[in-house]
Amino acid sequence: MDYSEAANRISRKFASGGETPDVKKIEGKLKRLVDEFNVQPSEAERSVTSELAKEYNLPVPGAGGSAGPAGKGGGTEEKKIAEGVPGDWVTVEGKIVASHNNRRALARAAEFPGRTWREALAEVR
Repeated sequence: MDYSEAANRISRKFASGGETPDVKKIEGKLKRLVDEFNVQPSEAERSVTSELAKEYNLPVPGAGGSAGPAGKGGGTEEKKIAEGVPGDWVTVEGKIVASHNNRRALARAAEFPGRTWREALAEVR
């Protein structure tokens, strides 16, 4: 991976919004993620970009919608989970309505892969 090229690419994303991130610092973060933590280069670039966006209090460039570094537009859009496609990055928010730690029910559900844990739990009771 050419770290300086990726660092310059990230820096340019924020330069259009009036920020001037330190290219050497970005390059160091990329090297550390890829070399020390074995993060894929594309994920390392995404991670550093996201970190800088938080640091500058800006929306993440290219994270959906039309929100660029200038902060114009939405930045995120709501979709149904079923509308997602492989390769999309998503954040899912939800509410846990029940939590059970019933090993028998879980084991029973594992015996029948088409069955939900609720169906298995009802059988065990």
